[in-house]
Amino acid sequence: MTATTPKLNPVELQKLEKDGLAVLEDIYRYAQSGDINEVTESDMNRFKWYGLYHDKPKDGFFMLRVRLPGGIMTADQADAIVHLAETVAPGRVEITTRQTFQLHTIALRDIPTVFETLESVGLSSIEACGDVPRNVVSSPVAGIAADEWIDPRPFFKALDEHFAYNTDYSNLPRKYKVSVAGGGLDATQAPINDLSFTPGRKEIDGEIVLGYNVWVGGGLSHEPHLAQNIDVFVPADLDAVVEIARAITLVYRDFGYREKRNHARLKYLIADWGAERFREEVVNYLGHPLERAATDVPPAVYSGDVVGVFRQKQPNLYWVGLLVPTGRITPAQIREAARLSREYGQSEIRLTHSQNLLLPYIPEARLDALLAEPLLQELQPNGPRIQRTVVACTGLPYCNFATIETKEAAWQLAGALDQKVELDVPLRIHLSACPHSCSQHSIADIGLQGGVIRNPDGSKNKLPATDILLGGALGDDATIGRRVATKVPWSELADRLGNLVTTYQAQRTSPEDQFRHWAKRQTDDQLRVYLGFGEPETEEGVWTEEGSWNKSR
Repeated sequence: MTATTPKLNPVELQKLEKDGLAVLEDIYRYAQSGDINEVTESDMNRFKWYGLYHDKPKDGFFMLRVRLPGGIMTADQADAIVHLAETVAPGRVEITTRQTFQLHTIALRDIPTVFETLESVGLSSIEACGDVPRNVVSSPVAGIAADEWIDPRPFFKALDEHFAYNTDYSNLPRKYKVSVAGGGLDATQAPINDLSFTPGRKEIDGEIVLGYNVWVGGGLSHEPHLAQNIDVFVPADLDAVVEIARAITLVYRDFGYREKRNHARLKYLIADWGAERFREEVVNYLGHPLERAATDVPPAVYSGDVVGVFRQKQPNLYWVGLLVPTGRITPAQIREAARLSREYGQSEIRLTHSQNLLLPYIPEARLDALLAEPLLQELQPNGPRIQRTVVACTGLPYCNFATIETKEAAWQLAGALDQKVELDVPLRIHLSACPHSCSQHSIADIGLQGGVIRNPDGSKNKLPATDILLGGALGDDATIGRRVATKVPWSELADRLGNLVTTYQAQRTSPEDQFRHWAKRQTDDQLRVYLGFGEPETEEGVWTEEGSWNKSR
């Protein structure tokens, strides 16, 4: 029982019985045995606190997610990932939407080896999953973007150090995601995190102070919510930022809902309380008043696209963004990226929200040589417009919730659209294999939520299909996409989306008229027509009560 929950769900009872962080000794014991059948159901759930999920088909092999604040890693750390992938994690290596790596097909007996290898290079998987503060994200160009207001790197590192392996936060009601922005190009995904810091300036006691506005309650999955500004400004001081983050997280810990797992994220508490009441409780926990939010803030821009060659704010230095096909990267490619970062840069590699890879600190005089390297012919900095921002969740065959294969399907779809239309602006297509929205399809220009439909030939083999959401966005005009069609056969998707994007291209008023702006001006019926479903009142355009699918299907 908590302040807001009279009855606890079974997972909450398990956490009261034994904290998630307390399972480490048990993991080593289970690994020594190597028998997956010895792992209790409750301990299997606690494995998440150490970044481990039981891969499909749950036969003793695991996915491990690395904790990598801000997506920044050294070449030596990248080499450690390669070593694991080539020895004890032979499954697919993926870059995630939260700027880290996932490794698949790790046997129970090999988990200690993974932990020890990560620790040897200053990495870990602690609290990369579970009901805890997850990997703190930021802009992939933090500290190097020319128009950045604040370098967020010291702040997300301080928050990571404060949250990680801290039993004050090891029993939150649900997962808890944090982001820290610096402003400028490709600002971080503040609207969809539980706790976000975005830059601002405010006059305090006659002086202009640089700092952060604070947002809470963002999150996607089945019921997406955008974060709310709680009207708080904190100076750009490490102690001040950690202090407010601590208070906010403790309020969530103590008042968050724990009766239903699908109604436990911070977004539900914020929706019920409102921003002002939540702010008041945070002030109570702090014991001192807070400044109201700054109104002098930079534009919040989010394109998801840092692929290419860009000048850094540091003189004569560039970053080069490499296109990784829906985040799937081989150990050999990671090894080569590490080598290139040493030879051309400063032994640093960055991972992006769009599942791509970035090499920073490249001297201008060495750009041509880097661009001629074989790896950059595979992971092309000048990749096709739509493929460079396409995002896909893990999907089949690894994810237990997935209904369809996603990685190759999304890549091929984006490639087909690049062949059909030639765009001069980013177009973000995100594909998830279930409603959990691990690809963040709710905030994509074109969001796809995969599923299956009955085979018209009457066989038991179901066919891949997708719901279509349009007009999602991040940044100043953050919006949840509108679900305009459901259960669209995958075989029809490239043609239908090709029609849609071609119509957008013909109707847009200027290059600044982004897809989300255009989609907002259209009715759902108009968008369905552009998808090729026919006029609303015709036999081909009659929609079900869900407002989406053609009755003739």
